Amino acid sequence: MTAPHDPPPCDDITPPTIGVYADIPDADYRKWDAVSKSDLDSFVNPRKPKGRNMLIGSVLHAMLLEGAIATSERYASSPEFDLRTKEGKAGFAAFEAKTGKLAIRPKEKLQIAAMYHAVRNHEDAVKIIDAEGQNEVSVIGQLEGFSVMSRARIDMVRRGCISDLKTTGERDAGAFKNSKAKFKYNVQAAYYGDLHAQVSGEGYMPFVHICVSSRPHPETDEHEVWVEEMGWDEVAYGRQHYEDLLILYERKHNEGK
Repeated sequence: MTAPHDPPPCDDITPPTIGVYADIPDADYRKWDAVSKSDLDSFVNPRKPKGRNMLIGSVLHAMLLEGAIATSERYASSPEFDLRTKEGKAGFAAFEAKTGKLAIRPKEKLQIAAMYHAVRNHEDAVKIIDAEGQNEVSVIGQLEGFSVMSRARIDMVRRGCISDLKTTGERDAGAFKNSKAKFKYNVQAAYYGDLHAQVSGEGYMPFVHICVSSRPHPETDEHEVWVEEMGWDEVAYGRQHYEDLLILYERKHNEGK
């Protein structure tokens, strides 16, 4: 992997050039004047945040890819609050206000810990996570054939592959096919892979998912973990889809000028 650019000064959230950047805070990355795959999703089909399920995925992501310090800076273990009551909701909100962090409830903490250990105990997942490379890689540039600037935040760039950590409600790899189709993970693979290949000059790399179920398997009571590479045919179909969306987005973007 070619060396990423140094991060821009903290008072300048716009990257000075098209490129691959390391150590950019996520909040700054999201302010870059460029379209992401999530922006394209919201452009055609606005969705509401998933609440606590999304939070659990975010905490696990931070633990595995950013470490204990980064995790503790954003999240705090809370006492038990009954969120079915006004008093419980008020106490929970007061705890977050006092700590200045997102609160993790005791039951959620146990769930996250079990998922973390499941991933760390999975040989193939650990080989990718612990391999030499960069985490939280921010990329900005123009996809071939388009003038609008595009951006991507890649979980892991390793020698020979790009990898994304997925927390899913599906219990195993077979059921995960439903989520791949529903959330268009092949579009993400194509968008991230194409943008990184064009900007970095390193060529196209396989896109690999590291998946962990948020639901214990009914037979083993364990959180299943699996690693799977996105097929090139799936990526090709995803590329066609994001190109169609970018055409619509670029047309709307240009109308506003």
